[in-house]
Amino acid sequence: GPYTGATKLTYLRSLLSGPPLKLIESFQFTDRDYLLAYRQLQIRYASTRILAVHYLNKIYDFSPLKGDGYADLQTYLEVFDSNYAAFLNLDLQNHHDFAMCHFALRQLSSNTRLLFERSLQDVDTLPTFDQLIRFVRDQCKLKELTRMEFRKSTSSSGTPSKVNTKKCTSSPRYTSSQTFFTETVSPSSDMSEPSTSTSTPISKPVGISPPICPCCQGKH
Repeated sequence: GPYTGATKLTYLRSLLSGPPLKLIESFQFTDRDYLLAYRQLQIRYASTRILAVHYLNKIYDFSPLKGDGYADLQTYLEVFDSNYAAFLNLDLQNHHDFAMCHFALRQLSSNTRLLFERSLQDVDTLPTFDQLIRFVRDQCKLKELTRMEFRKSTSSSGTPSKVNTKKCTSSPRYTSSQTFFTETVSPSSDMSEPSTSTSTPISKPVGISPPICPCCQGKH
């Protein structure tokens, strides 16, 4: 064409900002570097899936309008009209299916989503809604099987009984004491007369039961 690579690169850089500009700002203004810079942009941003995700995220992330002024409605049109038209302009086999798949994919946890992405053949592969649902179903089956195996191993090994190793700091207590009565015989000069006896209670703890530990309630 009539324009040199340096001129094209200058014009290209004037149209870019943010991450795209940083991606090519190190290239020199030469014909060769213009081709390299353009190639880098294609690799990074020309992926059909990346573009589709970009347009859909603009729509899905839009916050509801709080006003009805001209600026509010204009912003609404820029997001929905422009991005939806650009999304429909992409070469997708089924735009509706991809939109639904991406919306459902956004609702998964980051770990599950990463597993799903790794299950695809290529990063640029366009997943379908059916693929996503089948993947989630398989994950449910795997988790259920894993849980069943865990229960089986736990029940077969058994749970060891816990031994109370708490140190006893309290003094042992006695559960019972017995009171015995001793018979005292009064001396009498007449042995033929029946002797009189008195019963004097003497509290004498005998036959003491083993102490009960206040910690484990056992007899030591």
